[in-house]
Amino acid sequence: MALFLAGEDAAAKQLVAGLIRDIGFEPVDVGGWAQAPIMEAPRRDGSVYGEEYSGEAGQLIAAALRAGDPDEAARLAIELKA
Repeated sequence: MALFLAGEDAAAKQLVAGLIRDIGFEPVDVGGWAQAPIMEAPRRDGSVYGEEYSGEAGQLIAAALRAGDPDEAARLAIELKA
């Protein structure tokens, strides 16, 4: 199961990703603060907040965000819900 994270500090994100793995989830780094809104409440179409995704689906969503395509990320977030 995917657990999303974002931030500007690479070392901190690496530490958090390790903690996420330790508790049994797949860390999915969506990028920096500019990409974080996809993780924010309230629930809305195209947001990953409160939804379940496989690790693979989460990685696809994050890749679209990191590629600078938030519309594609939102489309995938809707399409790939578990």
